[in-house]
Amino acid sequence: MIKSMRAEIGAIDAKILQQVAKRLELARNIGEEKSKLGIPVIDGNVEREVLERNKKFCAELGLDPKLGEELTDILIKYSIKVQNARGD
Repeated sequence: MIKSMRAEIGAIDAKILQQVAKRLELARNIGEEKSKLGIPVIDGNVEREVLERNKKFCAELGLDPKLGEELTDILIKYSIKVQNARGD
C-alpha cells in the first residue's frame, strides 16, 4: 500500500518537474523578447501579480498560501536566472 502511494507521488513529482521545465522554457523565451525590446528582466509588478495569484490559488485549493508564496519565490528566482543567462 505505502509502496504504491509512493510510486504515485513519484509520478506526480515527475509531472510537476515537467511543468517547471515548460515554465522555465517560456521564461527563457520571454527573456529573449525582453532583450530585443530593451526591457529589464526584473519586473516587480509582474512578480507581485504572480505571487498574489498563486497564493490565492493555494487558498482556493485548501493549501496554505505560504506554500504558494514559497514555491512562487523559487519559480521567480529561476525564471530570472534563465532570463539573465540568455546567450551565455
